[in-house]
Amino acid sequence: MSARSQKPPAGRPAVDLDVLVQNLPGNVVRRVRHADGRYSYSYLSQGLKDIFGIDPNAITEQRDVDFSWIPESDRTAFLQALEDSAERLTTLDLENRVISADGEMRWVRSIGKPRRLADGTVIWDGLALDVTDKHAAEEALRAALLRAEEADAAKSKFLAAASHDLRQPLQAMRFYLSLLSRDAERLPEQLGRLEACLDSMETLLSALLDISKLDAGVVIVRPAPLELRALIESLIEETAPNAGVAIEVEGPLYPCFGDPTLLASVLRNLLDNAVKYGAGKPVTLRIRAGRTGVRILVVDRGLGIAAEQRQAIFEPFVQLGNAARDRSLGLGLGLAIADRITRLLGGRLRLRSSPGQGSVFALSLPWPRQEGIDLRPKLANNTEGGSLAGQRVWVLEDDTEVAASLMALLELWGLNARLATTVGELDRLARDSEAADAIIADYRLASRRTGAEAIADARRLAARDVPAVLLTGESDPGHLDQAALGGYRLLHKPVKAARLKALLAHLFKGKAA
Repeated sequence: MSARSQKPPAGRPAVDLDVLVQNLPGNVVRRVRHADGRYSYSYLSQGLKDIFGIDPNAITEQRDVDFSWIPESDRTAFLQALEDSAERLTTLDLENRVISADGEMRWVRSIGKPRRLADGTVIWDGLALDVTDKHAAEEALRAALLRAEEADAAKSKFLAAASHDLRQPLQAMRFYLSLLSRDAERLPEQLGRLEACLDSMETLLSALLDISKLDAGVVIVRPAPLELRALIESLIEETAPNAGVAIEVEGPLYPCFGDPTLLASVLRNLLDNAVKYGAGKPVTLRIRAGRTGVRILVVDRGLGIAAEQRQAIFEPFVQLGNAARDRSLGLGLGLAIADRITRLLGGRLRLRSSPGQGSVFALSLPWPRQEGIDLRPKLANNTEGGSLAGQRVWVLEDDTEVAASLMALLELWGLNARLATTVGELDRLARDSEAADAIIADYRLASRRTGAEAIADARRLAARDVPAVLLTGESDPGHLDQAALGGYRLLHKPVKAARLKALLAHLFKGKAA
């Protein structure tokens, strides 16, 4: 069947229906349901071949079409929709899959308006449109929503576990404080337990911060050539005295390439985990040379891990064999941190394990290279640096207790410290006082201004790029980025006094007093 030109009214150009039909999007269709129940197609445009690679003539020549181009799983619903449309004379509008000539599965939307002839024949004139891209986009959206729901559930689970583990030492501290006021004879013992609770909270907060920074993508990798020998010997010296088991090294300690601080963090977590679950048996570090780099395997001969649990152990707060959440056995964050750091280093942490036979954790490092190396020194936790005595420091802190304790500490170190409890007071110091050698500011202020913004204002008023330290309990990536852009040194609460002292000494560029 062919479309013909239609004679237009006088004064209007002729409409070439053949050209019109061939330029319509998709495939123009005339579908027929005969009175005896057969289906045929009296017209299919060239769009059928252009889109699906199917020859229109091969279908229009069929007296009784079998719809073989529609997958069997979709065919029943398609035929039922045709029957419903024919019976009620309602517009057909449905989507189903079509097998193209090259075997590819594509989606088509069929739209047709039916009319019934006197003998009971029903004819649909309409379009068949390729909607494969729409379905792909919808599937991608569904997958993204599923991932978001899973991430939200994981976050809720994570926060619930974190909340529990934070509240436990706080509760114990409250009980110990109550005891201190009534039992002076046991003061040293209670103080020791208070310190243990604080250590537990600090460990958890530090681990949570590590997770947050890694997930936020703000951890900077500083790769450099490194000697595995020195790194591994240091880790064994650190771990072995408290492990109670032998830690053996097999294979030559090749030079490799990576961030020594981040690599040490991964290996430390793997060693601690191997010792913890190694059933008191020796732990082995095996070093192997590969085609692209060095492989490090941490091997224990302990409990092993069942196949269904191997993925779960890399999730935060997952600990096998510690249902009671005994913090002395760890927090269940070590492997989650190790896995994230390994991926940040461009590698992958692999696990082989058999219940009752132990586990092998393996990571790979590239061979050393000389180009593109960032060798900027990392700040150490020591007091090497500038002299503290007499140095001028401005402090911005609006919490009364924190301000009092921080000022007392700075004065103890011999610093000339001035306190500002508001942004306005810091601005006055910057305008009216001799320029400071450093600024220490809390990030979250009651005025809804941030410490980062206040430091920027003070630097501008002082007409000097004063070195600055930002104290924060925040882990939001936006806050971390703001500190990085301002060039501030960032310390996360709770801050150890020794760490703050070391950082100030470093900023003053001399020898600490």
